[in-house]
Amino acid sequence: MHKKFTMLVRLLPSIALISILSLTLAPLPTQVIAPPTETYEKFGPRADNILIKVYLAGREAEFNAFKAGEIDVIDWPLDKATYNTIKNDPNFAVAPLTMFDMYNLEMNCMKWPTSDVWFRRAIAHLVDKTLFYLIVLNSFSGVMLDTPIAPEWTQWYNDYTAKYPYDPSLASQILEAHGYKEWDTDGLREWKAPNGTLFELPSLLFYIRSDDPDRQEIGTWVAYEMAALGLPVDRKISPKNVCWNEVMRMPYNYHLYTGGWGPWRDPDYLYDMYHSDFGKGWLPKDWANNYVFFDNATYDTVAEQIKFAPNIPSAIAPVMQAQAILMDQVPMVPLWHSAGYQAWGAKYRHWTGEEKYWDQKWTGIVNSRVVSGFSNPSVNCRWAFMNAHTEGFEKGTGKLTPMTIRYGFMTPADVFNPVHADFYWDWEVLDKIYDYLVLANPFTGEDIPWMAKEYRVETWDNAGTPATKITFKLFNNILWSHVDKTTGNVVVTDKFTSADVKFTIQFMKDAFSPLFYYGVADVDHIDTPDLYTAVVYYKVQSCWALHWLGGFPMIPKHIWEPIGAPNSRTGGEFETTGKLTSCGPFLFVDKGPTSVLLKANPTYFRKLVRPDYYSAGQPVPTHDGDVDIDDFGMAVGHYGDAYPWPTSPPGAHDVDPWADVNKDLVIELDDVMEIGVRYLKTEYYPYHDGYPNYYGP
Repeated sequence: MHKKFTMLVRLLPSIALISILSLTLAPLPTQVIAPPTETYEKFGPRADNILIKVYLAGREAEFNAFKAGEIDVIDWPLDKATYNTIKNDPNFAVAPLTMFDMYNLEMNCMKWPTSDVWFRRAIAHLVDKTLFYLIVLNSFSGVMLDTPIAPEWTQWYNDYTAKYPYDPSLASQILEAHGYKEWDTDGLREWKAPNGTLFELPSLLFYIRSDDPDRQEIGTWVAYEMAALGLPVDRKISPKNVCWNEVMRMPYNYHLYTGGWGPWRDPDYLYDMYHSDFGKGWLPKDWANNYVFFDNATYDTVAEQIKFAPNIPSAIAPVMQAQAILMDQVPMVPLWHSAGYQAWGAKYRHWTGEEKYWDQKWTGIVNSRVVSGFSNPSVNCRWAFMNAHTEGFEKGTGKLTPMTIRYGFMTPADVFNPVHADFYWDWEVLDKIYDYLVLANPFTGEDIPWMAKEYRVETWDNAGTPATKITFKLFNNILWSHVDKTTGNVVVTDKFTSADVKFTIQFMKDAFSPLFYYGVADVDHIDTPDLYTAVVYYKVQSCWALHWLGGFPMIPKHIWEPIGAPNSRTGGEFETTGKLTSCGPFLFVDKGPTSVLLKANPTYFRKLVRPDYYSAGQPVPTHDGDVDIDDFGMAVGHYGDAYPWPTSPPGAHDVDPWADVNKDLVIELDDVMEIGVRYLKTEYYPYHDGYPNYYGP
């Protein structure tokens, strides 16, 4: 028995095990809906820079930096200790978190013995979710799962699936009933085949994420339980890049992995993640989305009914059935989804050279409850970075004194490639610099035309079968640009047109993009009848298709076409030039070992300008619905005025803060030009809160 004893000692969990006799399971946190008064604006960004600071020592170091005022916002939900420290501190603002993601214990169904469903069922009984919820999540920062669908997602959740309560004795019984027991005296189980042949179990390769303390904890617990049952476990506590190479790529040499997926907006990910076409059917490609290699013909049929549902009601039954099959076959054990609270620093900190913003309250922080683009729902969502600014300034002052949001990461972003990036931190960068055809209202989830000023979803006759057709009408003022690495200047390289839409869709398909292939795999063809119209024809019908196309980033044809799909992973734009050409609200500037710098895109098609502000003989400001000679003449007449605005003679310069159309605290050529390009154009009406809604209601 010495081998078993040694393994038990080596795998003892890192936290002290405490008696649970006196503990009761606290009720799960309920979903908190933000007040209906929350608002957001579709124009920005307001801040001049985002400075991402990476804390290589991990989450605790990042949270300590946040509490010390080194960063304004964090990338991760608060743990309970941090929440308790800051919840009543006026230097911080906390907000409830609503996020349907999933952490799970994944098992390789292509590699023995995790290929055996009875072995997987036994492992599922070794996860003490109750104790994990109480001790690690502190009954606070997560909601435990028993299917891949969150229980709060009531429309889609199936409560009548197989359950796997923590029961090591039952796990042992299952193993022994199916030939896994200690047939000799070495302290480890072997497997006896039906013909009586004995096989030693291989060392079970268990990849446990080291860059997430919660996943490291649950992985350590499960490894301990496995060893206690005499299963040979080889813990591989590793960062995300190592896990990616060993778990998600050829030759997929692992047995178990502490996975993390989502968040999601729609349940059709049950197709993308577990359909066999993306597992065994995907081989020998270098990566697989279904890297647990779940292969079940009945499940494939049900998953297709989800993915290609013509309407939401028709998807409900197959979503329920898919959960039942998954939990019967357990290619993975759902563990928990994120919950609790997120936070933002309440005031601008004391950074040298930025004195004018000191101690001013951050405002415009949007606490999204819906995935939009490729950002998380929370106070670190895309909308928050678009809208955030200090209370005393409508936006940052750019070249005079940049307003900077300092954003903490607990692990680095590694892949600056919009085609192949796969991890959360990569997209926390890329989501801010690339843009999307359609976004979502952060509070209601309603689809919002974005790069497309309008869209139309309909069907077409595909050889006698109805299939989805989506027409996008694009804005004609979107520009591709990048930051010159030598001068720091913004360089405009081309206009965004329907050719970019067509190219992006085909390129994501040809390059087998790990995140976006599934939304374009069934595209039949694309028409571009003019520069600003793209018509996408699917081979199939699906009620989710608008989100497939609307929810992945557009890339510039003139940059990526010379690269080519086969070279796109290692020969992408950043990999070969160190820059990124994009058209989103921010532009990529630079990357260091522990930092990433982004700057506001001065050519952004939704940048914040307010050119209708003056009407002769009326109070200042007056928004009369016309960008006209009154607005133009006042900007020209006050050309050169700068903040702090002149006060003499009294009243003569009251118009200055408004004639500063682009809000950079100086009235100059840029302001005159912003008025000029909109001069006498009625398309900028109607107005909303005194701001011309240039791009439609």
